Amino acid sequence: MRSRVSNPVQAVALLGIENVKSMVLGFKVCHDSQKSAGNQPEVEEVWRHGYAVATHARAIASVEDVGSLVIENAFLAGLLHDVGRLVLLTNLPKEYAKAAALVKGQRVSISDAEREVFGATHAQVGAYLLGQWGLRDAIVEAVAFHHEPVLSSQPGFSILAAIHVANAWDRESSNPYGDPSSLDETYLTQTGLIAQLPKWRESLAA
Repeated sequence: MRSRVSNPVQAVALLGIENVKSMVLGFKVCHDSQKSAGNQPEVEEVWRHGYAVATHARAIASVEDVGSLVIENAFLAGLLHDVGRLVLLTNLPKEYAKAAALVKGQRVSISDAEREVFGATHAQVGAYLLGQWGLRDAIVEAVAFHHEPVLSSQPGFSILAAIHVANAWDRESSNPYGDPSSLDETYLTQTGLIAQLPKWRESLAA
């Protein structure tokens, strides 16, 4: 900037409310999750993964030329898509360890293991929390269905599609839970997005 930003109102105007919301929510969740020191490696991995998915999702959305608001909302959804996992890790660490053991021992998905232990998935917990915080419906839906996108009725490209693909691609290289879940090609075919995968993959290397 040519001149110094000297007050909060000016800062918000320059950054945009969505970027400010992203930072505030990120600091809030990070602060709360730090209370659980015993799970620090898991918490750090959730944040690493969240930032990677956010970056990938923003690149994917940029390829689709859907406008700056959708692109930034894709980043925010990616950053917070596993917030439910932080909630469970922080508040129910012993139970979450049981779910992680089920994934590794029985080769079930993390969502199935969470249903067995908690009766709900981290995606459902996170979506409920973000809904309470008043985030946009598209972000809440992306968080709710990022492991099971076929449960959504949205046709064509959506923030959910970006998050689902970004999440699967990051898990290809780093998967601490040994989760066998992957890309849902049936969903991508039904939404007409399967042909976009090569372009999206290229965008990650740009």
